[in-house]
Amino acid sequence: MNHISKLLGLTIISSLVFLFSPPSNARPIIFNININQNIIFNEDGPEVRDTESNPLKRDNSYLIVPSNTINGGQPANFRGIGLFSINQTCPFHVALSQTALPLKIKPRYKSSTIYKNLFVNFQFDYPGGQDCPEPKSWQLTFGSSSPMSNSRGYVKTGQINNRVGFRIVEVENQDGVYKLQCCHNIFSSDCDDINVVTLEPNVMVLVVNDNDGVPLHVKFQKV
Repeated sequence: MNHISKLLGLTIISSLVFLFSPPSNARPIIFNININQNIIFNEDGPEVRDTESNPLKRDNSYLIVPSNTINGGQPANFRGIGLFSINQTCPFHVALSQTALPLKIKPRYKSSTIYKNLFVNFQFDYPGGQDCPEPKSWQLTFGSSSPMSNSRGYVKTGQINNRVGFRIVEVENQDGVYKLQCCHNIFSSDCDDINVVTLEPNVMVLVVNDNDGVPLHVKFQKV
């Protein structure tokens, strides 16, 4: 009986290995699991697309530009997502402003293509030695270093925190229009939309966990 059980166990394991071993020429398919992260397997997945309808790629640089009206102004008033410093101190706020900076979007999974709803890292892509010498990746920060309520989370530059996840979610019924989300812990469902709040005239900083923030809908423009 034990011998038969062992054989059955080996058969089941072998079958699972066969079922979930993708062919070498296969493309990814996305499965959601209970830790709010995603696993890549082997068929078509929903790519994030730029303003030319091309899938976003790991090695390309992009501008993140607003697609919606912000505070009654036209999107052109805000050129895109860039950096803003309070009193020229580091780390910088990630902000919606009149100067957009290119950035790279790096997936946390083995693919050259960026997919919707999967965790990525955002990293500004401009020469080192300018402005802040600190890392240019996005991070979520709380505390007195920000001029507003401490209950609010701010998106700033700094080292990557592997427990915090950013992701790109398509806005319902708006093809090619996306919103950005921040998950405080990738092993839970604690995720919030990234909104913007006014910090100074013509500068709106990216915030998380803020009911008073203005929704931010964006598109990706290849540089």
